[in-house]
Amino acid sequence: MLLLILLMLVACGDGEENHPEQAARAADAFLEMLVAKEIDQAWGTLTPATQRAAYGNDMEAFAEEVANAHWEQMRWRVQQPVWLDISWAVYVAVEGGSTVVPAFLLERGIVDVWQEGDGAIVRDRGILLLVQRTTFGTWVVPGKGLDQRQAE
Repeated sequence: MLLLILLMLVACGDGEENHPEQAARAADAFLEMLVAKEIDQAWGTLTPATQRAAYGNDMEAFAEEVANAHWEQMRWRVQQPVWLDISWAVYVAVEGGSTVVPAFLLERGIVDVWQEGDGAIVRDRGILLLVQRTTFGTWVVPGKGLDQRQAE
């Protein structure tokens, strides 16, 4: 009975949309794990659906891409997240834009390109990273292909 009450309290909390600072920290922590090549932690942050869709559940392939990436050029600053009903869209300004982001992150759908502007003038600002908090309070990265909604 106590477990049921605890689960209800978690589920009925003060609203996920009230925690942008935690979403920003989660996105920054995920990127830090990648740069530090903390493979187990970074892999565990990806949702099981993303692990399956991006890598066929092959953690070794993920580990190889993280280890071989050129992280030294990637300098970023997390911006204010935007709530999208079930996840946070965290905009990450990257010096040099998305071109300095290791290609596998974009190719595997873990992040998306963040561009601003319209018409003939479009500026590559960096990347967009989705993050979600689970029922148990941990933060996960669902990847861009699992939430088709776009931040406005």
